[in-house]
Amino acid sequence: MADSPSQEQPTLFDPHTSVSTNDSLTLKRKFQWQYVALNILIVFFFGLLLFLLYGIVSPFFVTKEIKNVLPVLSKTVQVDILNASGVSGIGMKLTRQLRTRGVDVIDVGNFSTETNESFIIDRLGSRRDAVIFSRIVGIDSNKIIQQISRDYLVNLSLVVGKDYQKYFTNNLKEYD
Repeated sequence: MADSPSQEQPTLFDPHTSVSTNDSLTLKRKFQWQYVALNILIVFFFGLLLFLLYGIVSPFFVTKEIKNVLPVLSKTVQVDILNASGVSGIGMKLTRQLRTRGVDVIDVGNFSTETNESFIIDRLGSRRDAVIFSRIVGIDSNKIIQQISRDYLVNLSLVVGKDYQKYFTNNLKEYD
């Protein structure tokens, strides 16, 4: 038996049907929660979009010019300074200066002979630490020699020659 047109079920959005006030409030609440959820999603995705755009655009505006940053020596590297310049007191001044740069200077002494050029002696065979130390001091890495001996307590020795003014005169007066 087919339903007659007069007995059709009313649809929710049919303007010709009447909906009770209680049903109307329920529909409004459902739609309100849907809009709230939709707005929350929109705000979330907008925030996500801003975050991603910031990640893409920020490298162009942030300057990363760190030119004079020196590499750091291993914490276990210990250095001694041997004065071969013939000028008394240079070893102690350099010790103070290098300690302010984070170098662990454990001994200061005199080299057996005077030399014209400063150089670094690698005592334990750690070329990497010797090269880093040469950068900190300002001595060319080709002035690193290896004299490996397990009898020494230090990793590196800085032999300060008569050319010490090329490397260390910038602020030596501060360390008197």
